[in-house]
Amino acid sequence: MLRIHKANEAVVAVVNSTIGRISGSYEELLKGDLLVTDKVDLPIVFGLYGVPGATVENIQVVHTQSHAYKQCADMLAQYLPRASWQEEQDTAGSALIVKELEDTAHAAICPHQAGQAAGLQCLYEALQNGTNYTTFYRLINRENARPPEEANVAVAILDTNDYILAEAALQTADITIKPLDSKDSESGSLIVEIETVGHHETMQQAAQAIEGIGTLRYIGGYVRPADTNIPTQEVTIRYAIMEPR
Repeated sequence: MLRIHKANEAVVAVVNSTIGRISGSYEELLKGDLLVTDKVDLPIVFGLYGVPGATVENIQVVHTQSHAYKQCADMLAQYLPRASWQEEQDTAGSALIVKELEDTAHAAICPHQAGQAAGLQCLYEALQNGTNYTTFYRLINRENARPPEEANVAVAILDTNDYILAEAALQTADITIKPLDSKDSESGSLIVEIETVGHHETMQQAAQAIEGIGTLRYIGGYVRPADTNIPTQEVTIRYAIMEPR
């Protein structure tokens, strides 16, 4: 949508704390022609939703996206061991499918907002396997957009065949990097976030520090809030959070 100019910006899920890269959106960022200008990190909370009259005991088919299913597998095995899984494109769409089926034997695993918007009833409040899961979203703009002037975190693509050596070289230069996806950071391309003091000056120093080891391609930046404990509600109202398709 961004590349064909049907949208100016989009909030996309890039990485999940349990399963790593979100297929599609992460690869699009690696192309380097879109800019990151903000971040939204949201805790994962999935509910089990069915049509009015449905009960957990009667559910035979569960509809949801593959990543959501993996994040709820333990609870499903405990409470719905006989239910089959029907893979869908996304979690919000799963709720709409269950609504259209009007069958008390079918349920959707989806965020509470999606289940409520579809007019479904909640059969189970927190179906995810644990409480320490997060999906990392980034606000993406077309390439001609600009990150905030006061940005204190740079986002870059690190290309290297030796991530450990590159990280050590950056640490020697007093530059801290954080891989956005730590599950696949041994080699190749990955997205990293760099703490900056003087936004572009730090990027130049970082590029010089890993010369001969790898390269850094700048793809944006954002302002890290001074208060990192801002309630999620205050963050989510700024953007329409959309599930990746």
